[in-house]
Amino acid sequence: MRIAAFFSLVFCALGLQAQQEILIKSMYHPEKVYLTSALMTMKGEINLEGDEDIMEQIAQSGTTFPVKLDGLNEVELTLSTSARDADGTLPATMTYDKMKISMQMNGMEQGGDSPFTGMEIKGRYDVEGSFMVESAKGLGEEFSQEDMSNTINKLQQFVGFPDKPLKVGDTFTMKVPLDIPVSSMSGLSVYTESDYTVREINPTSVLLDIVIRLAMDSGQEVMGAAATGTGTGTCVYDRAETIITSYEFDMDYSIKMDVQRIMTMTFKMISHTKQSTRVK
Repeated sequence: MRIAAFFSLVFCALGLQAQQEILIKSMYHPEKVYLTSALMTMKGEINLEGDEDIMEQIAQSGTTFPVKLDGLNEVELTLSTSARDADGTLPATMTYDKMKISMQMNGMEQGGDSPFTGMEIKGRYDVEGSFMVESAKGLGEEFSQEDMSNTINKLQQFVGFPDKPLKVGDTFTMKVPLDIPVSSMSGLSVYTESDYTVREINPTSVLLDIVIRLAMDSGQEVMGAAATGTGTGTCVYDRAETIITSYEFDMDYSIKMDVQRIMTMTFKMISHTKQSTRVK
């Protein structure tokens, strides 16, 4: 009887877990400090093929293809919030404590500490979660405060949780722009579509599995550009802090584009990204 009672309790517990639902909502809280660190490692190559005369000229300049790439992006960001104002907005300060972008191309080192290291952005979140920049120290002449506001809010619009409760096994999709570390391809509108599936709902956290697909605007495919890629990962949502505190995934992707209709450039990359956030 005791064994039967034990298994009965186990099955009941499993049934309750399967039926439990949670509304996942990303939201910052007043008078908190959010310490985020992110590390992305990349390895890949760029290849150029096409007109023989042009390829010969490039070879004579000392450049050989394919060009091997090894990259490293490091970011440390502090977000500090104050008490909410009477209108419900949440004042916040973002400080880029560290931003390092390094890239080796055929063994030659490029990059280093970004000029944005030390940049301080002050602003506020409205009741809908949109951020408006009020001042930016160290932003640089090439960016305006309006540009920075638009960039931050564009990223927030791509990343959104569903407005309904989720249970174990439920899936939703997020769309996020992809930052391509090669300037010659930076004009491409490439993004990832990520399917998030709820694996576990625990008292303090929610564990989600991620399946990622690379995509791009259909209009650019007509212009001779194409992108393919897949990835997998996991993330952890903190129920008390109402944010994702851990995020890790691997990605393998390829981008091909025509250059002046006589050359073809191919960009292949595998990457590993790990991000974590501590709250004080």
